[in-house]
Amino acid sequence: MEEGARDPGPKPELAWLPVDKIDVDLTYQRSLESSRSQILVEKIAIGFKWKYCQAILATPRGERWLAIDGQHRVTGAKRFGIKRIPAVVIAGLTLEDQADAFARANTDRVAMSVYTLHYARVTAGDPDAVLLDEVCRETGISIPRYPMRLQEMKPGQTLAVAFLGRIVRELGPVDAGVLLKGLMRVYGKVQGALRLQLLRATLDLVRQVSSAERPQRMQDIAAWLATETPNDLYALALRRKSRHGGPEWRNVLELIKNGMGSQAATRRLAMPVAAEDGDGPFIRPLTLAELMRGR
Repeated sequence: MEEGARDPGPKPELAWLPVDKIDVDLTYQRSLESSRSQILVEKIAIGFKWKYCQAILATPRGERWLAIDGQHRVTGAKRFGIKRIPAVVIAGLTLEDQADAFARANTDRVAMSVYTLHYARVTAGDPDAVLLDEVCRETGISIPRYPMRLQEMKPGQTLAVAFLGRIVRELGPVDAGVLLKGLMRVYGKVQGALRLQLLRATLDLVRQVSSAERPQRMQDIAAWLATETPNDLYALALRRKSRHGGPEWRNVLELIKNGMGSQAATRRLAMPVAAEDGDGPFIRPLTLAELMRGR
């Protein structure tokens, strides 16, 4: 390695900069005019806390400073009413140096997965995350701590952490527990079975009935699912999608609904028929013609 190749460049200083004297260079910076940027700035402003605010990266320009990384934090803090913000200040940076630092700051980062964020929120005491964690523990559902392929998952694990949260929000913890326990009874020991398509289809079917009817509805769903392996179910849904179109979860829903309907019809056909003779009502067996009706 050549002499000086490991030179880290100018040493930064730590400073508290006045937010009304911080600018950005739009030659390489993104604008804050987009709706996404405005939403982020408003979120920072509404929930501003120092524990959320990292120091920005800046460089001096005359009697002002240029924010190289952190302009959303600067604008959000200013909107909240903060006068000064912590900064790592590096002097003597050229425009090319600034653009390079900006690109590196927004590239050399490990993306935070929804699974890591979920467990961080549980530890932080976020009410929604804690409630979801409690429901998962009660039902035996497991959320992995990082993304993984289906073949790497353990039985009872699901990647649909966001949709699990939706189930709990829409049904409440009790009815969500009924739904998830029902799925775990039939598919809880099968690797990669608890997919988003199944969860979404089941939620749609369960919320169609009242809370009092949901345990029976979930029992009917589970009874039909027990007749199909998860692999067969998803394969059937894909074949149905190729014929009828629509999202895969909708085709899973239709398969379950049609399957429950067939089971209900079979149960009705198998029931004995009431009749009367001179001694009063009695139960007679179904005839062959009655058993075959509708087939």
